[in-house]
Amino acid sequence: MPYRHSGHDDDNLEVYVKVPVPKPSSSRTITAALIGAVAVILAALIPIALANNNSSTQTSVSTPTPTLEQSATVLIEQYFSDINNKDFQDAYNIWKDASDKPSLPNFEKAYATTLNDAVTVKNAIVQNDGTVKVSVTLQATDQLPSGTGTKTNNFTGYYIVGPQNGALKILYGQLS
Repeated sequence: MPYRHSGHDDDNLEVYVKVPVPKPSSSRTITAALIGAVAVILAALIPIALANNNSSTQTSVSTPTPTLEQSATVLIEQYFSDINNKDFQDAYNIWKDASDKPSLPNFEKAYATTLNDAVTVKNAIVQNDGTVKVSVTLQATDQLPSGTGTKTNNFTGYYIVGPQNGALKILYGQLS
């Protein structure tokens, strides 16, 4: 028997190797015998090591699922990040699809002079209908039409976020 695995625990691995040892007639014979013994030992241990590696216990770490309030907050923050980065198509797509939704060119025109929109989410509360009311403050900095300076306006208000076609969307917004 070239090897024997005793039990299932890696700490109890026993290997028995029966190698004929020639009478020392020359140093080449002894060297060849030692190389042969090492080869037999490795040949016995490699399949065991590979089998133990494949059956090792893997620990998985689960990431908690964000709450509806957290997801709605992230959506509003992403909306203003898209506006600030001039990613108008992405910002436009965050709004619900509706017949009264402005065209993309009109949406882009509304933000053409925006330099920065700094939004702060005050709170996010799930409503009885399953939507989320996200209350915000907004500091909007715009380039003046003459190009000679900037103007900053402060707003407070809220956005209603809810599902549409399997994705969260801004359904309504009111700032003043």
